[in-house]
Amino acid sequence: MVGCYSAPMIALLALLACQKDLPPDPVIPPPDLHPVQPTPRFDTLIVPGERVGPVDNKVDRDKLVELFGASAVSEIQVDVGEGTFVPGLQVAADDRSLSIVFEETSTGREVVVRNLGTAWRTADGVGLGSTLSEVEAAIGGFALAGMEWDYAGTVDLTGTKLESAKGKLFLRLHYAGTEPDPAALGAVMGDRYFPSSDPNMQKLGLTVYDVVVRLP
Repeated sequence: MVGCYSAPMIALLALLACQKDLPPDPVIPPPDLHPVQPTPRFDTLIVPGERVGPVDNKVDRDKLVELFGASAVSEIQVDVGEGTFVPGLQVAADDRSLSIVFEETSTGREVVVRNLGTAWRTADGVGLGSTLSEVEAAIGGFALAGMEWDYAGTVDLTGTKLESAKGKLFLRLHYAGTEPDPAALGAVMGDRYFPSSDPNMQKLGLTVYDVVVRLP
């Protein structure tokens, strides 16, 4: 019977016989067009007087390492203003960065959270980088300290949606980028308060550059 086949046909039959013993091609599933996103380990909500995300007044270095990883946590001298530096802890975590200072008060230890990254926000969406108009839209009109002195741009929360956070949340605004209009700047300088609606304040291009949260 073999003699009835040509040499090429015999070679083809032999190849087909060998392929019977090969494993089937693997089935490759189609790509997942809606992959499941990882769940964040914690939120980034600022609750003045209570917490900054997972950080509360019981936090310590071990807790920060647990939350952010050992490589992100270090001991530093924290700038608390007016040329004063105090020992504290720093978390280097991109937009979730922060610094912590521990203060002893008459009522016990108080945690002060400073140098917050852009991810940390109040329930109204206020945080680092918020513009003057965005803060007004979130909490209502407010007064802020005049420019060009130690406490320039400090927000007075009286009469705003965040009035209950006075003494627990501190916001400071300043102009960034190009130099502000000299006439507008000159009109709102010094150790006194101006309404956020002041036309000269509106011209300065102010944004939140400092957020401090106290956790008693």
